[in-house]
Amino acid sequence: MCRYNLIMIKDDSAEGLLKQEEYLKIYDDLQGYRVYQKGYCNCGSFVGSLTDKKGMNYRDALAICKKEKIERLYQIKNVMNQPGYKEEKENFLQMRTKLSDGLSIDSEYIGDYERQQTEAIDKKYSGDELNAQMKKLYQEISNLLAAQELQPEFQKKREEYNRFLHENEWMNESFGYFLTEEEEKEAFDPGIPLSELLGIKEEQNSEEVKIISIEKESSVIDEVIAMAEKDMSTDNLDEFKTYYGLFTNLLKEVESFRFGTIWSEPNEFKKIKTVGINRLIIDDLAFLEFDEMIDIKRKDDILK
Repeated sequence: MCRYNLIMIKDDSAEGLLKQEEYLKIYDDLQGYRVYQKGYCNCGSFVGSLTDKKGMNYRDALAICKKEKIERLYQIKNVMNQPGYKEEKENFLQMRTKLSDGLSIDSEYIGDYERQQTEAIDKKYSGDELNAQMKKLYQEISNLLAAQELQPEFQKKREEYNRFLHENEWMNESFGYFLTEEEEKEAFDPGIPLSELLGIKEEQNSEEVKIISIEKESSVIDEVIAMAEKDMSTDNLDEFKTYYGLFTNLLKEVESFRFGTIWSEPNEFKKIKTVGINRLIIDDLAFLEFDEMIDIKRKDDILK
């Protein structure tokens, strides 16, 4: 599941501009709006990133978040430097897997049922009827999962799993990091054969196999800390400027639009503010809760 930042417009008058900016229409009619989103997801966005500091100004909230993040990273580093860390990590992983598998077993029959029904519906229906049947199936699966969560045995297992993670919080956090570049390289495949990416059979690939390296941010804990200690405001400000430029161009096409953020799927939207584009500030986006929307307009004589 991911965060998605949405642009919501009443008609298609700005669709050309949004497509040019690589936005895709993901809902044609959601609560009366056409809804657009860019990219695979927006989990790295500054939008909504400071909601736990709501009530503060942006600069102070960002400074506290930076301090908390760095302190957390140093705590993780301390755990990783403890004697016997590798052995404790392996023991933790085995227990976490065991507890997680116990939860998964309880859900297997629902997953099997969903796959069987999806295949049956796909063979029997098409078009609008296919969409309608799939919507009914999703609701049925949601009901089954909700009912399962109420079962005492499942709740007991989930509580045990959550308690285990809470008691081993820093060990669990440490799984995303490495002490050295060598450890990181060992953990990841250095590249993907070009023939595999392109679906070329081995006998077809007469030339020396080429490797495509997939760039990613470092997970070496010291390098992660160094990045966190840099000025976080620069990236946030750059993203805000990008949004501001897009919003300004949008308002050449429409009188107003809505901007908001959701987690995975939209719920009932709550409009929290109406603002003219010249009064929009970075705080307006950084403190947005999920399913909160801002009306952004050309003029500020209708501010609320």
